[in-house]
Amino acid sequence: MQYGRPYLPKRDDVVMLDYGADHALFLKRIIGLPGDVVAAGPRDTMLVNGKPWQAPPACAKSLLVESNGDRSAYSGFEETQVQPGQLFVVGDNLSNSFDSRVAQFEPVTPAKIIGRPLMIYWSRERARIGCPVR
Repeated sequence: MQYGRPYLPKRDDVVMLDYGADHALFLKRIIGLPGDVVAAGPRDTMLVNGKPWQAPPACAKSLLVESNGDRSAYSGFEETQVQPGQLFVVGDNLSNSFDSRVAQFEPVTPAKIIGRPLMIYWSRERARIGCPVR
């Protein structure tokens, strides 16, 4: 985000990240800002500062298989406080996302944000194509 005024990350923003040495592009949602405490909640939910965090509703029904609430993929994720200069990000598919809950995921800083998507350009769920990203 080099153009115009500086971008100030906000909770619930969806951002595109330049990730890792191979510069892969990831779309993730910011749920934790510096100083926030993020923890796993019941049945594939997240808690931010002790309160349930809720993703905005999708504009169409997802074809993704619903989770059975098994958090085995994130069993190592414990309550964490977001450090100064870092952001806690998750994928909207909480039951299957490589994100800040995974120890191997690099810390996300505002410098890694390269943009914010405006709409869904392609999706297996055709009804979602053209939906605004909220």
